[in-house]
Amino acid sequence: VGLPRVLDVMEARSATVLRGLSGDPRFSVTQRSVRPALRRLVKNAIRFRIPARAAQALLKPEKAHRRAERLGVRLRTQLAAPADATALERLDHVERILGTRAVPLLPTVVPGPLAGFAMLGLAYRLLGDRARPGELQTVLRGLPHNVTTEMDLALWRLATRIRADREAASLLLGTPAAELADRFGDGTLPGAVERGLKEFLSVYGVRAIAEIDLGVPRWSEDPTHVIGVLANYLRLEDSALSPDALFARGAAEAVLMIRTLSARVGGVRGRVVRFALSRARALAGIRELPKFSMVTILAAMRAELMTIGADLTTRGLLDSPQDIFFLTMEEVRTALTTTPGKTAPGGSTPAASRENPPTTHGGSTPASPGESAPAAPEGNAPTALGESTPTSSRQSTPATPEGSTPTSPGGSTPAAPEGNAPTAPGGSTPAASRGAAAPYLATLRMIVSERREDAARERRRRHLPRVLLSDGTEPEAVATSAPVDGALTGTPASAGSVTGIARVVLDPVGAHLEPGEILVCPSTDPGWTPLFLTAGGLVMEMGGANSHGAVVAREYGIPAVVGVARATEHIVTGQRITLDGTSGMVITA
Repeated sequence: VGLPRVLDVMEARSATVLRGLSGDPRFSVTQRSVRPALRRLVKNAIRFRIPARAAQALLKPEKAHRRAERLGVRLRTQLAAPADATALERLDHVERILGTRAVPLLPTVVPGPLAGFAMLGLAYRLLGDRARPGELQTVLRGLPHNVTTEMDLALWRLATRIRADREAASLLLGTPAAELADRFGDGTLPGAVERGLKEFLSVYGVRAIAEIDLGVPRWSEDPTHVIGVLANYLRLEDSALSPDALFARGAAEAVLMIRTLSARVGGVRGRVVRFALSRARALAGIRELPKFSMVTILAAMRAELMTIGADLTTRGLLDSPQDIFFLTMEEVRTALTTTPGKTAPGGSTPAASRENPPTTHGGSTPASPGESAPAAPEGNAPTALGESTPTSSRQSTPATPEGSTPTSPGGSTPAAPEGNAPTAPGGSTPAASRGAAAPYLATLRMIVSERREDAARERRRRHLPRVLLSDGTEPEAVATSAPVDGALTGTPASAGSVTGIARVVLDPVGAHLEPGEILVCPSTDPGWTPLFLTAGGLVMEMGGANSHGAVVAREYGIPAVVGVARATEHIVTGQRITLDGTSGMVITA
């Protein structure tokens, strides 16, 4: 019952779908009381000292900031396996870290931003109708201590230094980013670019587009996207529109708005409003740190897995280290412990290959649910190392009775009965699924090859349902209609109105965004945000008022509308559009 309310601010269109399903008699609510869930929530909050840490953050925000800094240092020093570790020991290390470190770090940093947004909610209640639409959004502009914003500004400062070197700037503007990335790997870029990139990647090289997918190369491995963004920044010549100037202006406007709102209320209530909004600004920026910490862990574990993949490649079991991300952990362990020429324990092929072979995004940019994205293949197959579920892209669906159970938004359906191996395209059963009598180790390359083909096929999909019922019905597809009178509707995300040229971007790697163009995309994650610094506005197919793209747009003062169905299909690059971030309208006519 409460899930649609949560999704209203995170993924508004999914909330609408779930509300529609709740009226269907086939989807009866199995438990109306929230007390059991509330008891579990309170128990875990006390266990991890979240209330105490939140209170401490309110009283002394600087302590919350220092705790966040210590976490970063601890992660960087504790994640690497010993240099002399064997491949099997490295695999044990990866499983231990992913099982014990990834989740427990959240209670360390979550209480700070949690307290900050609680203060924002308090101020909202105290102000009531005395705060006009968009004024509280202004308070969150130019937030300090936001690791994603700091990353974007660091990249901008690097672009500024490169601009001062005419030869280096000319090289970046006149050479394909992929070629420059190769030259960076060879160490043959101009000094200003080479040194600046190394400095930037030493801190932010753990990031990537679709960065919670282990199979995606990090920027430290392939800086093509970063170099392309630098070239975009070099095209921004108006100093008044420079990202650092806009950020400073937004921060100043936020401080002024706090004074204005507190004075508008006056008295004791006004002082409480000022305190609440000041604490919201001091703490809300830390909200990006849990994701950055998680990505730091994943990048370190990816490096360990690549080392294991190199070992398997040396043994002749894989064609390249990257192939390891098309195998499950169990398959990797079996490969490391099985003597060449012998079959794996319990059979000739890995268990995962007897069902649907798992796929990996393996370096692709996942599309948003309901939009441009690879859909997961049918069947509850074991997940390959390279496949992960982006938190911003997957949502839960309500439990349903037998015969009409929605799948997860990733597209998976209940597993087929045991023994019913799915067929490959064309009707044949995949070789890896037939349980051939070949030695286990000899089948690894075949398994990887088949899964690569699956991944390539899935990446060509242009549409991934948010919710799919077991009878094949997509609820949203039934309800979605075409634009009315040239207007698309979505969720207001960042106040303001802008008219400009649209730039539809499905993959930010290599994307060229002219200053002031309106970015139209399926979804965003932190890897997209460098593009925001030159965008005049944002239209996004998924998301809600508190989704990643919406939050970052507000911080930068960019008008934004999110949750616009099929925006990348209804809008084309070069089209002149108007978006109103207050009403949630996008005019395309």
